[in-house]
Amino acid sequence: APDAWHIHNYILEPERDQLDLAEFQKRIVAFRAWMEDIGDEDLPLFLTEFGALYGLHDGHLGRPEEDPERVAGFVREAVAWLYATDHVQHFAWFATGTAGQFNGDLYDASGALTPVGQAYREAIRQEVN
Repeated sequence: APDAWHIHNYILEPERDQLDLAEFQKRIVAFRAWMEDIGDEDLPLFLTEFGALYGLHDGHLGRPEEDPERVAGFVREAVAWLYATDHVQHFAWFATGTAGQFNGDLYDASGALTPVGQAYREAIRQEVN
């Protein structure tokens, strides 16, 4: 039997908004329901990756670049929801710094926080304090 479960939660379907908070929440709730169905409801769930992958520079897969402030808003809302529920016990945003390979980097190439990184730090601090 497992000691815990871990998942990644990205909205990658081209027809969906990758920053749809309701869809993000729905997928975690559905996974928790599945855990209950198999008798693992008491195990912790780790969300080892979530974020906004598509939409860099000239766009990934035909998607336009995401507005960093919109991504930052998603960060704030998602983190607040994760702390407000008991669905996920530990979580981590992806990515910390990919030199622009993916959307939503927390750090730029110089090591400074991006607007998304600032939002993530503030959201965590607000919930932990």
